[in-house]
Amino acid sequence: MQRSLPLLRSRWLVPFVLWVAGGITPLVSQPASPRIFHPAISTDSVAEGRLLVQATKFVAKTNSPTASAPTTAPSTEGESSVINTPSVVRLSDINSPDRDNTPLVSADGNVMFFNSTRLGSRPWAYLNPLKKRYDDDIYFSYRVPSNDGMEHWSEPINVGPELNSSEDDGVVAISPDGQTLYFNSLKRGWERDGGPFYKARLSGNKWIDIQGLGGGITDFFRSRDLGQRYRIYGGSISSDGKDFYFATTVHSDNGKHQIWVAHLNGREWGYPENLGPAINNGTGSYAPCIAADGKTLYFTTNREGGYGGDDIYISVLNNGVWGTPFNVGAPINTEQDDAFISLAASGDKAYLSRTVDSNEDIYVALLPVKSRPTSVILVSGQVTDKATGLPLEATIVIEDLQTGAKIFDANSNSISGQYTTVLRPGHDYGISISAPGYVFHSARYPVPENVSYDKMQHDFQLQKLAQGEKFVANNIFFDYNTADLRPESKPELDRLVTMMKEHPQLILQINGHTDNIGSSDFNMQLSLRRAEAVKHYLVETGTIVPERITTQGFGFSKPIAPNATEDGRQQNRRSEFTILQL
Repeated sequence: MQRSLPLLRSRWLVPFVLWVAGGITPLVSQPASPRIFHPAISTDSVAEGRLLVQATKFVAKTNSPTASAPTTAPSTEGESSVINTPSVVRLSDINSPDRDNTPLVSADGNVMFFNSTRLGSRPWAYLNPLKKRYDDDIYFSYRVPSNDGMEHWSEPINVGPELNSSEDDGVVAISPDGQTLYFNSLKRGWERDGGPFYKARLSGNKWIDIQGLGGGITDFFRSRDLGQRYRIYGGSISSDGKDFYFATTVHSDNGKHQIWVAHLNGREWGYPENLGPAINNGTGSYAPCIAADGKTLYFTTNREGGYGGDDIYISVLNNGVWGTPFNVGAPINTEQDDAFISLAASGDKAYLSRTVDSNEDIYVALLPVKSRPTSVILVSGQVTDKATGLPLEATIVIEDLQTGAKIFDANSNSISGQYTTVLRPGHDYGISISAPGYVFHSARYPVPENVSYDKMQHDFQLQKLAQGEKFVANNIFFDYNTADLRPESKPELDRLVTMMKEHPQLILQINGHTDNIGSSDFNMQLSLRRAEAVKHYLVETGTIVPERITTQGFGFSKPIAPNATEDGRQQNRRSEFTILQL
């Protein structure tokens, strides 16, 4: 089932506008999910909390933080700062007297979603007399820039009735680009609309296209023993959006939580697979969090060798096999219950839930070096109209050029034009940005093995399709000194085919260019043969009428960069296209 959401009320709308349009880059998450109980067995009770002031304004707190606030390096840009103290620190700006748990931070650590049972924080909440508490609802907060060396967070805001139902709802994950929020809900009818896990897409400042994940995941829960009560206890999604982890007591022989994973097969989720005895050893494992590297799994369990309560453990996937889990260690784990860890893409700081005196709160600390995931590269930027400079909602596709696998496929935000994604080391990536009525833009990003965490800013300007315009297809590759197209050129060539089919009046001239290595005659012929090779693909594979394509070779007669450096020569070796007719 799909639902389109009405415009959010102003008090929930403003924070999202600030997030997507105010320079705070929305990003990836290494999630954990809240405690979601089946309504039939929800018997927990928590002490009543104070009534919170309605969040009618989205402003940063001006009071000095309490002694419990974490110490960070000074920041004036709202970016995450590494905590200087090794201890775990309670986030007083986030927490309430009620239950606050399952923090979910964005890739840059600047936005946090979490779950809370706080009283009075939304007018449509109701107190269930059987549960003796408010239902879990989803909230969010963002890092507030500060020069005082302290970590500040804005007053938490309820995401609104569009995502929060009259039953327990909880965050699970957020996509790398910050445009898709995954959550779970045991609202009525979840079996009919693809629940109990859902996703919603952020378009501009509205959450739209709410739909259940469905497929094998829903089938898994439908096939449960209807006579048994059950729990869903956390979830997580990989940074490429293809692996969905969750914990539940469904299909558990001893009633303990087990962690499962479902893989995305095309557009449908497959039937979940049990992670096996290394992770699920019978003691109960829950709150999975798959790191941005896609192979480091954090989860919570109470097994032999722990610190006394529930502890956070780590396991690494190697050649399809999960390694023996080990305890993350102090200061993350204590004799209390420590659970629901969440990491930003940097992987050096951990946000988690801790239960003290029967109340859950959210804490933060540095993650011990031995327990950090493999480094990744965080790529973000803005897509704009080349002529006007205005932000564009564009489709961004990232592919592994060696395997052809699609790594990322989403839109930049329609208000800010911002996008963000995570690239894992050891791959050669191609990126393509396209929007209706515009010429697509492409680039190549090789990421070597063993790189340190880094943030890369890449902005793109798209030019409108117009007669006389020229553009370069950067991801067309040839073997050295030949006109033989390399296999990794196929996605780019297919984009050209799509563009020509979408615009049947479009006539192109393919211009081949080379660097200045070799003779003028050789390069003139090579550039023409390469242009002809591209035309041959478009005609033979793409079924484009040959009369719509002309070719010309220019050799090294029209450089766009100095040939004195390899970088300049690489820019000059290009396949350029001129729009002759539109």
